[in-house]
Amino acid sequence: MSLSQQMEGKKNELRKLKEELSNKRSGGNTLILKTKSSDFQSFNSSPLQIRRNLTVHLDKIYEMHWAQDSTKLVSASQDGSAYC
Repeated sequence: MSLSQQMEGKKNELRKLKEELSNKRSGGNTLILKTKSSDFQSFNSSPLQIRRNLTVHLDKIYEMHWAQDSTKLVSASQDGSAYC
């Protein structure tokens, strides 16, 4: 099979996948979401409280991860800094 035939086959496959995705997005999935979300408990009703504020970053924080021992938090910011 030539390269142009392979490309044409992949384009057709991509076109079919896009159509399938579009059909699923426009389908009746909203009813399922409404049904499932009625059982969802909101975070607003749970007793969350602020323990500490991260004031070392100068810009938005875009990543936060717990260390393996689950006692430290590592954060990275758009200003290029990372703190533990």
